[in-house]
Amino acid sequence: MRKAILLVVGLFLFGCGGGHSSSPVAGGSSTTVSGVAATGSAVSGTVYLKDSSGRELSMAATDGTFAFDVSGLEPPFMLKAVWGQNTMYSFAAAAGTANITPLTQMVVTAAAVGGNLNALYAAPDKAAFNAVANNIAAATASLRARLKPLLTAYSADMDPISGHFAANGTGMDGLLDHVTVSYVSGTVSVTDKASGTTLFTAPSSNLDHGVSAMAWTSQQAGVALDPDVAVDSAGNGLVVWSQYNSDCSARTIQAMWLADGSAPVRISTSSGLAANPHIAFDAAGNAVAVWAQSDNNLNNIWVNRYVAGVGWGVPQKITNVSSTATGASGPPSIGVDGAGNAIIAWYQENGAINSNHFDVYISRYSVATNTWSAPAMVSNGTNSAYGCKVVANPAGTVALVWVQAQDDGSVSNGPADIWVATGTTTGALGNLAKLNNKSYLIYGQATVAIDASGDVLAAWVQNNSSGLFDIWVDHLAAGGGWETPTTISSGTTGECYGPDIAFDGAGNAFAVWAQQSNANGSQYVAASRYTAGAGWSAPVEVNENIGTSFQHVAVDASGNATVVWFQLEQSAVTVRSTRYLQGSGWCASQLIATMDSSYDGYTKLPVPMVGVNTNGQSFIVWGTGP
Repeated sequence: MRKAILLVVGLFLFGCGGGHSSSPVAGGSSTTVSGVAATGSAVSGTVYLKDSSGRELSMAATDGTFAFDVSGLEPPFMLKAVWGQNTMYSFAAAAGTANITPLTQMVVTAAAVGGNLNALYAAPDKAAFNAVANNIAAATASLRARLKPLLTAYSADMDPISGHFAANGTGMDGLLDHVTVSYVSGTVSVTDKASGTTLFTAPSSNLDHGVSAMAWTSQQAGVALDPDVAVDSAGNGLVVWSQYNSDCSARTIQAMWLADGSAPVRISTSSGLAANPHIAFDAAGNAVAVWAQSDNNLNNIWVNRYVAGVGWGVPQKITNVSSTATGASGPPSIGVDGAGNAIIAWYQENGAINSNHFDVYISRYSVATNTWSAPAMVSNGTNSAYGCKVVANPAGTVALVWVQAQDDGSVSNGPADIWVATGTTTGALGNLAKLNNKSYLIYGQATVAIDASGDVLAAWVQNNSSGLFDIWVDHLAAGGGWETPTTISSGTTGECYGPDIAFDGAGNAFAVWAQQSNANGSQYVAASRYTAGAGWSAPVEVNENIGTSFQHVAVDASGNATVVWFQLEQSAVTVRSTRYLQGSGWCASQLIATMDSSYDGYTKLPVPMVGVNTNGQSFIVWGTGP
């Protein structure tokens, strides 16, 4: 893909160096606008104030402090600090405190709906100034909500413009010592100065449409196995993961909210080996978590429900494996409708046929009866079936996809097909269809997505006519039939693996996958955009041509996509992310985390996941994979 050019405009931040020299400024009087200009270290330069009629005041601020007498001037006021080649802005609706910091610039830029602050200050317009003033409160609230984990960590959760600023290395000053705020092509990013990792990024005009990784620490990621993340209707992210206890005698499932700094909660039993958790929400903020758990070498499927305002319930075993001849083997998948009815799917070994025979099963949760149904087989029981995924939309429409061998599993790596069943969370699950209509070899890795109207997209890995593995897709329109499957990857450059699909709110979607390159043997993340009624775009490369894997995508209602993956670099294994923004396309990739030296990307590797809420905010978590 065309590489984005990094252009940081308007703001460059520096560390404290020789320390702080500014002093706290008390709230301004009824005729003054006063505050502190700082980026962590105090600004030593010139501070300017301009009123809505264009009259301007200025003063030297060698220690960051300033105060302007605004009697006789016409509010609102726009402020800027200038030092060297750097400029930073703030705003005051009236006399009082108006600090100038990287966070105040974020607020003013958002309040100006991403407008050019240099141009706004240079040519003041009363209507434009008033529009910014009217948006300041909402932009401030948005910044505080989106950066809450970071602000809380530094005891800096205050109004960045009017709050009391003390240059003593703590609170807001301590936060500014440790982060950098930069602007690139209409996107603002907050990064950690020491590690270079991205904590938050968003369109500068709308902080609610941001990507957050700040609530998930490297310490949590270091103990988390196979994490999954989901977001409730109020916009709160919830992560679940598997974790060994201190003596490695058990693996439990932990759950933690990402927004409020709450501690992890164990939601599984305290014994056994629990793994592969997945979670989904209903419209009321209730959730269901499902996982596989081995107790005494017997694998079972377990669930736990979260009730909004009440909390987690008691873990419940869905299957009842009594011997090693039949055991729940594959990781479970879950779909929940808007009313809270749920369906889970997994594949289960049947040793009575042979040691490599599996069948796909489901179980349903009924809100009306508060019960789970007995496991029911969906595959035919003759052909070995595995690799299943189930999804449900708010209306209760369900789609379940799996890989099914053309034999009973006794033929190693024998031919297989992609099968799908559709139905509802409360009714029948049938309408079976075989999606692949070519004789090319099926590799598997089937996935599926569904939108609010009931449209379904399925993707899988299958050979093409050149003998290379491609990403194949098929589409089911609500109330219609499956279309002819097609490839969306570039089948001449190398093998493709690991597809993931997500819809937006208008029936459009994104697919991402790992694309190998025959040119140098490396691998990159590729993506294609599905437009309702038009089809798939040509694939694009969304990151550097380097070793990558475990790519996932989340798409908000407006069609902005967030993609995460892990990447093998020359010096380290990293977790990275990029975004597709409506109107501007793909952004440059950003560093989310750098793994320690124990991660080699082969025997030990990170697994990133991403979820998105209805406001367009994405949450990134990562842990260790299988």
